Parts: sequence; C-alpha cells; structure tokens
Amino acid sequence: RCSRDWSSDVCSSDLNTESGIYLNEVTGHAPNGCLIIGCDFSPEDSSTAGGYGIYDEASNTRIIGNWFEYAAPYGGTAIYSVGSPKIIGNNISGGIGGDYGIHLVGTTASQIVGNTISVTGGYGIYTTGSYGTINGNTFVVDYATDCICVSGGYSNQITGNTFKLVSGGSYTLGNCINVTGSASGTGVSSNSIYYTGGTAGTGTGVLIGNGCVSIQVCNNSIIYLTTGINCQSNSSSFRVNITGNNLTSCTTKTSVTNQADVLMSDNIADANSYGTWTPIDSSGAGLSFTSATGWYRRDGQVITGGATLVYPVTADATNAKIGGLPFTVKNSQEARNASLVASDEATLKYIVPANNATTVSLWDSASVNITNATMSGNSVKFSFSYPVA
Repeated sequence: RCSRDWSSDVCSSDLNTESGIYLNEVTGHAPNGCLIIGCDFSPEDSSTAGGYGIYDEASNTRIIGNWFEYAAPYGGTAIYSVGSPKIIGNNISGGIGGDYGIHLVGTTASQIVGNTISVTGGYGIYTTGSYGTINGNTFVVDYATDCICVSGGYSNQITGNTFKLVSGGSYTLGNCINVTGSASGTGVSSNSIYYTGGTAGTGTGVLIGNGCVSIQVCNNSIIYLTTGINCQSNSSSFRVNITGNNLTSCTTKTSVTNQADVLMSDNIADANSYGTWTPIDSSGAGLSFTSATGWYRRDGQVITGGATLVYPVTADATNAKIGGLPFTVKNSQEARNASLVASDEATLKYIVPANNATTVSLWDSASVNITNATMSGNSVKFSFSYPVA
C-alpha cells in the first residue's frame, strides 16, 4: 500500500499475489504519476488468479509494457483504476469468467492505447469514465460479453481498434463495442471488426443502448457478424449518427428500432463481395425466362456485373423490362450505365438501367422501348457498371 507521492518511482518485478500492485488512496494524500513498466503479472498458482494485477486509486498512473495473464476458471481483472491512467502497450489476457481486462470507474481523460487484449469470457475494457481515449488496441476474442463497454460518461472516443473474433472453440460474442448507460458524446470510428471463420459469427459489432445521446458511429468496418450495428431506442435516445460504415456479410446490417432521431448515410452493405443474381421479368406480363443467369462484383459503392437470358415465346405487347439487379441503381443520370453484349434480336441496341430501381429497359436504335413480343424466343446478353443508391 502506498501513502506517499510515487511520481518518480518505477516498479519492474515479477509478482505472484492476488493484487500485484495496490496504489492506495489515503485520506488527504494519494500517489501521483506512478510508473509501472515491464512487470510480469502471471500467477504461478492459478488459485490466486482471481484478484487484480494492478489496483489503482492514484492519479495519473502510467502502466506501460506489462504482461498480464490469468487462468480459467478463477477469473481476474488485470487493471482496475479510479484515477486518470495511461495504459499503453500492455499484453493483457483477462476478462476470464465474467471479469475484466481493464476496468475503469469514474476516471477522467484516461488513455488506453496500443494494448493487445485477449478476451475469454468477460469484458476486455469496461469504463464508466469520461473524456477517455481507447485507441489502436488489438482484441483477440474467443468468447466475451463485451470487448469494449462504455457505460455512461461523457465524450469517450473509441477509434482505430482491431477486433479479431477467433473461429472454433467456444466462440460466442455479445458485442464488440457496447455504448450504454445513457452515455453522451461517445465516438466510435475507424474500427475494424471481423470474424475469422469465413461465415457469419454470432454477436453484434456496435450496440447503442437506450438513452444514449449524441453518439457518432462512423467509418467502421464490420465483417461476418450476426448484426453489424444495433441502435436501440426509447423516448430519451436522440442524435445518433451512423455514417460511412462498411458492413460486409453480416446477417443483419443495421437494426434501428423506432428511432426518429437517427441519421444514417453512406453506409455500405457488403462493401466488397462477389455473387450471382437471377434476372426476372419485370414488365408486368409474368413471363418466365427460358434460362437466366447473372453475376456481379461489388467494390465499395460500384457494382459491376452481367447477365445472359432467353425470352419465352410470347405475343405480349408490353414493353420489355428485366429486373432482379443485385443492388439498387443510384438516382442520377450518370448511373444509367449498361451495355448490350449480344442478342439475336437485330432491333435491340441499348440496355438502360432505371434510376433508383433494380430494373433495365430494352431500347431500339431510336431509344424506343422494345416489346416482349419483339424479344419472343430471343436471347440477350448484357453487362453493367453502376453506383449503388
């Protein structure tokens, strides 16, 4: 226990106790500016692993380049702090059995930067503080309640973190990032979240809970989860901005419930993907193509693809229209970009996508619609490249 100013002290030793270092706040005098660097908090006896590596009641503690490891099923918290710590470049294996890797309570202007955190069962980082920075950390997750949970507090920033969700084993996940407890002014930006299994894993990338205010969720990449971004709502939730996120191969891209004050723009579902689509008759005549195949590739907001199909024999005089494009065409003249590759109908010259729709029309050389009867029994092959709506 410390009852004096440790502003120039350094701890660098191997420890084997339930609370490796306890920086104790004594009435009227608390340690300030302590430096804890290069320590190994790895209990040899796993029965002692249920406590704390560092229990910090001091101010401005610097925790740099340490190693924390706890053994299941005893759990443990690597770092607990109520001050304004700087937690930088540590290797933390914590959060066992419902406990925490890093647990901050009421802190101000904390910095959690460049740590590697392995989460197996609890929380990677849990904070109720304000004005904190969680930046550039790497999370390796087997199973977790939350990788990062911000509960309450003001103006915390979660930026540039990487979450590797490991396939196999007992992998389950609640949320990678959970903003809850009426938090205000939290920013979640430029984080990378991906599951290594190749098919959608469980859990949610970013959860915004009831009552949270002025939340920014911007420019994140979320791949292979059940839900990309889940914005819950009640009457007190407002001013949530969900913008510019890449949501690839998530079962549900975004979930927003009764949220009138949520701004959503420029979010990209399945930002980079390749697949097939099936052309259908969208003329209203109810035709069934004799054969129909299509392919596409998505690169960001640009869709490239093509199709080959054969019309049935028909006398229907409705204007021909092919539907089923894999993504909605942007509502602009420049987006109407497609080309006829081949057809055995000589009068067919142009394939024209419709704005803000998933259909193309068939035109002759005078830009007049061709009818289904004109295409009777004929084949058509075309390609396209257009921006999504």
